[in-house]
Amino acid sequence: MTIAELQQALEDMSEQELSRFIKRCLCYAMFGQNKIHDVDANIARDMAYVECARRDNERLYDMACEMVNKNPNICDAA
Repeated sequence: MTIAELQQALEDMSEQELSRFIKRCLCYAMFGQNKIHDVDANIARDMAYVECARRDNERLYDMACEMVNKNPNICDAA
């Protein structure tokens, strides 16, 4: 998947899907898995934040981060 394809996919995601994607990015980064859909996990995470900001809903990103930080076991299901 290219950066442009990921950007389009993020734009098409519902808020629930975007939240799950952010959690997955955080989990991948925490456990050293560097790629999500052939894109660096940190770049994908940053792109997800930009999408949240575009939607004027940065809290969605913050809530996903809080959930992973408070309960890292959530990554077992990612």
